[in-house]
Amino acid sequence: MFSPPPPRQPVAPSRKQPKHQAAQRTQKGDTIVVSTSTDHGGLLKTADKTLKIYRRIRVEVDEVISENVVKGIPLDSIDLRTIVLKFFPADSARMLSEILAYKALQRIQGLVVPEFIGVFVIEGFKGYALGLSAVDGVTLSEYFETNAPTMELFRSVLSQIRAIHNCGVAHLDVREENILIKRDQSTVVIDFDFSL
Repeated sequence: MFSPPPPRQPVAPSRKQPKHQAAQRTQKGDTIVVSTSTDHGGLLKTADKTLKIYRRIRVEVDEVISENVVKGIPLDSIDLRTIVLKFFPADSARMLSEILAYKALQRIQGLVVPEFIGVFVIEGFKGYALGLSAVDGVTLSEYFETNAPTMELFRSVLSQIRAIHNCGVAHLDVREENILIKRDQSTVVIDFDFSL
């Protein structure tokens, strides 16, 4: 007649770990590889015909500023300048706003605003990173933790914002975290991804 089915063997749970995105987390001391590529740059070139093209460089992460911004040091670039990489998805309108703002702010880069270095492709990240010069300073909110506000400081901030407006750019996100105070007490305005 019918024989009973053989007993089922229990299935052991899989030991395979889920795949992780290569650039999902960046920690201090990590090394990431950045490069620009004309294959990936078509979208960007519609916004800025003068984008600089960079050879492949390794960046050692010096500090993680936020989930989409890291401060790093190019290990084998020519000038070894410190840069900040700001990550954006490939189709980000905010990224294009920031590129266009830095293009308009070209004559005051490095003084009133950080220097725009270029747009990078990041290995393992589906998007782009804007390379900006790092500013050696603290945010306005951090500055006020140990220093009293002065009229000179507010005049300096107002002067920098006026210089930005004179270049035809409206920042639209002026707040304490987006104003940096350098050691010489000069101010720098950052983060133009909401600008017009």
